[in-house]
Amino acid sequence: MGIIVLENIIKRYKNSVIGPINLVLEKNKTYCLIGNNGSGKTTLINIIANLTEYNKGNVIIKGQVISPEAHRYKKDFGFVLAEPYYIENFSVFDYLKFVCEFQGVHKVKIDSRILETTTLLGLQKELKSPIRQLSSGKQMGVSIAACLIHNPEIIVFDEPFVNLDIKTTQNITNIINRLRGQKTILITSHNLDLVLELYDSILIMDSGKILLKIEKNEYSSEVRLKQYIRNMLESNDLITDFEWLQ
Repeated sequence: MGIIVLENIIKRYKNSVIGPINLVLEKNKTYCLIGNNGSGKTTLINIIANLTEYNKGNVIIKGQVISPEAHRYKKDFGFVLAEPYYIENFSVFDYLKFVCEFQGVHKVKIDSRILETTTLLGLQKELKSPIRQLSSGKQMGVSIAACLIHNPEIIVFDEPFVNLDIKTTQNITNIINRLRGQKTILITSHNLDLVLELYDSILIMDSGKILLKIEKNEYSSEVRLKQYIRNMLESNDLITDFEWLQ
């Protein structure tokens, strides 16, 4: 059994349905969930994070079925959500200290954890700065620091590259690559090109369903991978207007 298992998950909206989704994510592998905007990626992340209700199925984390009231399992997770949650009036240091305390990091380790994560993300000079005054790239760095600071087993990045400059995008890519093989990582994106050097498995999502799961293998070039995806979708009559497959 994987570290994250989704069994027959269904989420109904007024005019659409997410699922049914059956998915197994194995420990210490990196998964990239690719799909157009509106394909259901963020809803799926929110279901795993227990931030949205669903109509049917089970979410199983480390062998335990997660109930709607469950919260303790989240200590095993670090989330960087599409709309980050942080207290903008806090300084970077005060916010990360708050996260450490909330996540149960031992008091004697808090300062060293803050130093370690802010050094990794190039935020040492911003420790006393209010988060609201930082650039979007630095704010993303704060979100990633908060995600990593309690040393979680599972890390979820929901669209981490949106509205970032090239330098910040590359910095985040480098950080994710350092974590690969040490953590279970799930990344969502509507840009296949940005995740090509990151994945162990690619999950293709559209209209609320996982259409394909592709393991990393001989597809050494972007062109070959995209052609394989296109061929697989067409052979199964699944091809639609995928913006990221151009």
